Amino acid sequence: MSEMPRNGKPVSVTRAEIASGVEAFLGRVVRETGVPGIAVSVRAGGEHLSIAAGHVRRGGPPLSPRHRFHAGCAIKLLLAVVALELAARGRLALDTAIGEPVAELRGTIHGATVRIAHLLSHTSGYRGTHLLDPAMRELDWTGLIALLRAAPQLFPPGTVFSYEHTEAVLLGRILERATGREPLALVREMLLDPLGLAPGRLETSHEDPLWAGRHDLDRASGRFVPIPSAPSLSAFWNPAFSDFTLSTADLARIAHALLPAGRDAPSAGERGAGPVSDESRERLRHGVVRLPAAFGGPIRELQPIAFGLGAAEFPGGLYGHNGLTYGQCVAVRFAPAERVAVAIGMNAMLPHLRDHVLDAICAMLIGRPLRRPAPSFELELAGFEGRYVGPGRGRASASFANGRLALEIEHGEHRLPVEIVADEERKLIVQSPLPQLSVGLFLAPGGVPGLMLGASAYKRVASMRRRPSCAARPRPEIAEERP
Repeated sequence: MSEMPRNGKPVSVTRAEIASGVEAFLGRVVRETGVPGIAVSVRAGGEHLSIAAGHVRRGGPPLSPRHRFHAGCAIKLLLAVVALELAARGRLALDTAIGEPVAELRGTIHGATVRIAHLLSHTSGYRGTHLLDPAMRELDWTGLIALLRAAPQLFPPGTVFSYEHTEAVLLGRILERATGREPLALVREMLLDPLGLAPGRLETSHEDPLWAGRHDLDRASGRFVPIPSAPSLSAFWNPAFSDFTLSTADLARIAHALLPAGRDAPSAGERGAGPVSDESRERLRHGVVRLPAAFGGPIRELQPIAFGLGAAEFPGGLYGHNGLTYGQCVAVRFAPAERVAVAIGMNAMLPHLRDHVLDAICAMLIGRPLRRPAPSFELELAGFEGRYVGPGRGRASASFANGRLALEIEHGEHRLPVEIVADEERKLIVQSPLPQLSVGLFLAPGGVPGLMLGASAYKRVASMRRRPSCAARPRPEIAEERP
């Protein structure tokens, strides 16, 4: 690799230097964290490299860049590319209300107001599901339609980001009705096959010699232990999670195809060729909605700063998508300005570690730090008192006293206490038993307070007692809201 940018100026960095730096870094991460294995693949400057550290399992073979991980949530990025390509070919209109292709939702608020583009940007606004609810794992199409007919609209479509898996299921069904092809078949035919990629299948992963393995942390020993099998989801969820398994080299190849055409294409005649059009590449990352500033501890999961029609935007001019599955996690990033594509796979479910490792490698490749300065919090914590609802059975309550906002996040019988305080510089300090938790506070349209817990948005539905508004300046008391 050559002419890699450093502080805005291109300098010569050899492939060997990059490989050596990434290899040393991954080895240190494995030693210091105990994570079983990490694989990283990079495409930049017309070259590509793949590096792995650790093992498939304790005492097992070394993890290699060829080992496959469950694509999981990352399939949503691929499905979005397919949708954008169909739109570019005139076979799909992204501004269509979903009640048109999904006749089962005609006459409902969601059928009339949620558009296909909202499914791509996770801004549908309806109160969705939570996979911690056992019944959701067995959800089928009939059950989803019934759920949506009863689900309240928490936020006006297109205004608030909230990561919702059923949006991908709806998108998949819409694509199937538009083309007559099953969603994952479309992903293979329109994206993977043209790139020369042949994914494995999750159902046969136990027979795959290149399966990367799954691990969970054993609290008693403090070690990661192999997970023999994962809880199965029905085929209904395939558009949201898929059953594809892909290597980091495969994922980096896909991410590279999302970069604008450049001089590292094989030849001048092939620049811009491939399964993804320039129009789709541009629309994929076109910012639709910004996320509220996220606060938390030093190892919190790193949230995007914005989301487009299928891809998240991260600091430093990076775009991409994350994937989290039982006992594993993956992610892809691509930097259009520097024409760099990176993919990571980890055979343990540690999204916060994945994010920090990926940030460090991307900063190394593009030659500048990916600054995530802690923003100032300009609202008033006291104004966020109240009761909130989020996906599924998710609820939260907040009370304010002595300069501190005390949250209790509820899901069924589970309770998680969180305490938030603003320091002298108006930065929020978050204390929680879950150190990887990220928290954001925002005002939804109409001035309604909202919480962003991880990547899920919660809406205040009732005030606990009269308090000053959460606006920076005095204003009338916010009216009580009901979903």
